[in-house]
Order: sequence, then structure tokens, then C-alpha cells
Amino acid sequence: MQRFAKRLKTLRKEHNFTQKNLADILGYARTTIANYEQAARFPPIDTLFEIANFFDVSLDYLLGRTKIKNTLQDILLNNFNIPILIIDPQNGKIIDFNDTALNYYGYSQKEMFHKNILEINQLDQYIISQKMKQVLAKKEMTFSFPHKLASGEVRNVIVFSGPVRIDKKTVLYSAVLDFTQSDHSIHNTNQAAHVFLSIFNSKFPFLKDHHDNVVKVATSIAYHLNLAKKEIDLLAASARIHDISFLHLPTELLSKPSFTEHEYNIIKEHPGYGYELFNNLNENIAQIIEQHHERLDGSGYPDRLKDEQIRIEARVLAVADVFAAMNNKRPYRDRFNMEAVCQELIDYRGSKYDQNVVDACLQLVAQGKFDFLKD
Repeated sequence: MQRFAKRLKTLRKEHNFTQKNLADILGYARTTIANYEQAARFPPIDTLFEIANFFDVSLDYLLGRTKIKNTLQDILLNNFNIPILIIDPQNGKIIDFNDTALNYYGYSQKEMFHKNILEINQLDQYIISQKMKQVLAKKEMTFSFPHKLASGEVRNVIVFSGPVRIDKKTVLYSAVLDFTQSDHSIHNTNQAAHVFLSIFNSKFPFLKDHHDNVVKVATSIAYHLNLAKKEIDLLAASARIHDISFLHLPTELLSKPSFTEHEYNIIKEHPGYGYELFNNLNENIAQIIEQHHERLDGSGYPDRLKDEQIRIEARVLAVADVFAAMNNKRPYRDRFNMEAVCQELIDYRGSKYDQNVVDACLQLVAQGKFDFLKD
């Protein structure tokens, strides 16, 4: 709390704001800013994001965890070896890009700054405009588009696009993946996952280890069960991105200790979003992600599947997700101890959770294989 208070005060003074100026701009009372700077109060997670976006710094910088002011724009443009475009959704103008995009499309920096996505994307302009409106409304989405290079060659690409706030304006980022020379769809999915995980971890720092932990737990269980290599590969790829669709949800929902019925219904939509996001890359992985909240007794979501209707990879992922999540601290609660986590699995063994999967998990716990979660 002290580091946040000090960093907020420093940022305010760097921008020559009084406490009242900043409070008026953000729509808070002056005493709220004063309390934050005196470490008398700590803001909720959605307020933290609002302040970080306002000052155009990363959440980690605002919290005093780093001296590097990496913004979301920095993360998008400087951390990936795939083409990234920043697009104004109002007119399709390309307003920023990374060096990889210049190399891929074959334009100079000056030429790219004069380009419009309506020139590069070879679909009808009306359709492209509608797609951009869809992304603004639905958050992250996946498309298959024909993109024209400077040479005149047209490539079929997968585009992951979503809205971001940069310089107080909502723009679209587009991560462009060209799999022309690769038919390894799991590898392709992992490439795409790298983009989303970086965005996910910057938006939800308290969940930054969750996907890695679930991968470790899920694959350990899978090996213990002697699943086929193909099933293990699909499970690992799915576990690595199973909750990426949280990007579709209001940030504040993931920081709440309880939900209204309406809020819970919104949360239950995220497996379906995950399916839509990755279905263009690998239907098996998309299906596993969609099913990871299904339960054997039909009490899960989104489709209330039962027993063998649920893929084995999804049954393993369900247990691994619950196990890792309960062992992880959240903004609204401390982590559970290992005994309580195991008791949850025992209580619902054979009803909600696959009994063989639960037994394998408990045996691995007894062997100390998951002690890394206690650190």
C-alpha cells in the first residue's frame, strides 16, 4: 500500500496536478485521493486500472513493483515477433504498428502511417467496418481475413483483435498470424496464446501464475493417468489459455467475493467466448476450453453436459483448474490450505469431478508433486 501511495503522489506531481485537480478529472472526492496518497485506503482493482490508464503506465508501475513504465501500447508493440497493428475503429486508419508488421507487409514506416486497414484487408469495406463494430461490442474476437502485402500478394491470415484504451481513446489492436508455412495447429495456437497471455497478465496481475500452474497440475495428472500423447498435448495447450476469455468480462467482476445472479450469468459466458476465440485455430482445443466448467452431474456450464459427453481432457482440466485456483490468493480472499482443497475434490469425487482424475490428483499431492503451489 505504501509503494502505491508514493507512486500515485509522484505521478500526480509529475503531471502538475493538485489532489483536487486529479480528483475532479477522475470523478472522485479530493479526500479519496488524499487517503490513497496517505496509504489510509487502497483502491479496488477497477479503480487501479482506471488510474493506470489515465497516467498511461502499467499496473505494476503504479503499484510500485517496477521502475519501468511499460504501457499496454508498449506491451503490444514491443514484445511480440508477429505483426501487431493499432487501428482507429472510426475510420480504419492504422495509427501504430511494430517493426514485425513493417517487415511482414513490406512497407516503410512512412508508407504504413498512411495506410488504412480497408486497403490491406481485401474484404468488402462495409463488412470490415461491421467487423470492427463487432469487436468494439464483444471485446476480443478472432477472424480469418485475406490481407494484401505491398508486393500485391494476398495472404490468408488469422487476426486476433480487441479494443484497448490508449491516450484516452478506444482503439483496436490486431495481432496477425500467418500460418501459410505451418500446418501444426497446436504450435499455431501457442503462438496466438503468447499474445493473449501478455495482455491477460497485464490486465489481471493477480492471475499471472494461474495458467502456468494449471498446465503443471493438468499435465501431471494426465501422465499419471497414462493418457495418450495427443490428449496430453491438447490438454497442455488448452490449459495454457483456458481462462483467456476473462478478457471479455468486466475487470471488476474478477475481484469480487460474491456475485449477483446477473453477474454470475455473465461469468458463465466465458467458456463460450473461449471457444469462439480459438475455434479458427484448433477445434479440439476450443472444445476443451468450452467444456472445462462442465460437471459430471450436469450442474456445470455452458451446456450442462454429463459424464462421457465431456471430453477426458476437459475433465482433467476441470479438476486442475479448481485445484490451482483454490491454492491461489485472490484480491478478495487468501488461498485455501492444501487440506481444504483436497477435501473439495473428495466431497465431489464421482459426482461433479471424474473419480479417476481426482484419485490421480490426490496421489500426486501425497507424493509432494504440487508443493510448488504452497510457495
